[in-house]
Amino acid sequence: MGELLGVLTPIAFLDAGSIIPVAILPMALFLATSRPYLTSTGYAAGIFLPYVGFGVVVAFGLGWIMDAVGAWFARFYAAPNVLELVVQIIVGLAALWFGAQMLRGATVPSASQTAAPEMSPADAFALGAGTVLVGMPGALPYFAAIDQILRADLDPGSNVIALLYYNAVILLPLLTMMLLHALMGRASRPLFESIAAFATHWGPRAFAVLLVVLGVVLFVDGVSFLAFDQPLLPSG
Repeated sequence: MGELLGVLTPIAFLDAGSIIPVAILPMALFLATSRPYLTSTGYAAGIFLPYVGFGVVVAFGLGWIMDAVGAWFARFYAAPNVLELVVQIIVGLAALWFGAQMLRGATVPSASQTAAPEMSPADAFALGAGTVLVGMPGALPYFAAIDQILRADLDPGSNVIALLYYNAVILLPLLTMMLLHALMGRASRPLFESIAAFATHWGPRAFAVLLVVLGVVLFVDGVSFLAFDQPLLPSG
């Protein structure tokens, strides 16, 4: 089990990259409200429980998906067909266009836009579940983690423990924010208000830049592979 958890930890941190950037702003806003612990706990639970549930369903009920996804990715990585390359080029252009539109429309938020919302724990939980849905397209590392868990050939209870650990690692940045609030008390409110304002201002810009870079890479790789059989990205 210890060796498996050691493998899962870096995968979990990689997976966190698809959820945490989206989750930091709401968490900072909740921690700046009059009920910081109730709403932030509800929000964290809204991320944790659905993601664990999804992993349990895949690991115990849809294990065949792992073989299918793995086989397709291995084949696509080595020898994509023309249709797949055309789709990649279209996706790259779409990402480039959306990123450019986001950069063009980016504005500095007003104070009212960064004000902390007063939400119930149930509403915060629902928002957390929505955050999971937003980050799901980037959850390929989760499939890799589930594959590692299944390969370890542990008993069902140990598989669940491994999934709980994996998801706890993903939540570490948010739990750290809650710990800071607990340690600093009211003095932490300006800090989280500043984090919220910073994330609101720069978060969309950073995401837009990533979209533009991703779009360029996918487009150039697809065109180069399709036209010259020389991919930009490594293949094997």
